[in-house]
Amino acid sequence: MRKLILQMQTSLDLFVCDEKGSTEGFVWNWEPDWKWDQKLQEEFIRLKQSMDCVLLSRKMAAEGFIDYWHSIAAQEANPAARFATEIDRARKIIFSKSKRESSWPRADFATEDLATTIQKLKGQNGKEMIAYGGAGLAKELIRTGFVDELHLYVNPVVFGKGESIFQKIAEKLPVQLTEAKGFDCGVVVLKYRMRKSPNVPRPLHTGNAG
Repeated sequence: MRKLILQMQTSLDLFVCDEKGSTEGFVWNWEPDWKWDQKLQEEFIRLKQSMDCVLLSRKMAAEGFIDYWHSIAAQEANPAARFATEIDRARKIIFSKSKRESSWPRADFATEDLATTIQKLKGQNGKEMIAYGGAGLAKELIRTGFVDELHLYVNPVVFGKGESIFQKIAEKLPVQLTEAKGFDCGVVVLKYRMRKSPNVPRPLHTGNAG
């Protein structure tokens, strides 16, 4: 079955945003100037090249994720265009509790509940799948045990308070560190294999996250 990788930027204290919803302080805050160093950029692109399906929440899609990368893909001089092109080409699945029709390129809203949709996607032929969030979708994917690998891009900033993607985990979550790598820009990439445990709630959720 295809793997699902959840990739999130976090602060040093593992918040994906501060208590006001801001990610100010991240080395790269999705602005046009790609502030990561060259080695981290290349790693990011290589990971995306191994994927052909992106999972998003409705909120993240509505806030411009798809449109942003579609516009960057057309900017050949922009170093982020290589990554943007991969996002643009990939199939996008959007999870929503209400909306069901999409006008974004190669993007569809999930028509079934999260558990059913993910199980069907994992059983399909193709490359791996990647989820970028938002936070609500990330929490639900972790809580239901669908994430195979968790990649945290840890930024050199401490928020103190904020939103954590681990807030819905009721029991201990067994993970195995598979890689830890620091980069010149200050970001540390931590990669974990999610080890399935009977204490982790199984995929019985019937709603769509987002």
